[in-house]
Amino acid sequence: MQGSDSLRPLMRIAGAARTDRGQPVFSDRVMETMLSAFRFG
Repeated sequence: MQGSDSLRPLMRIAGAARTDRGQPVFSDRVMETMLSAFRFG
């Protein structure tokens, strides 16, 4: 993925969450790539 395509999942989640604040539940680096997970609701 390149450019704005890489932001589409984030924009979709932010729109679905509406006013709920996300809580970080996981963060790690795998093969030089940062991974994160958030819980909403």
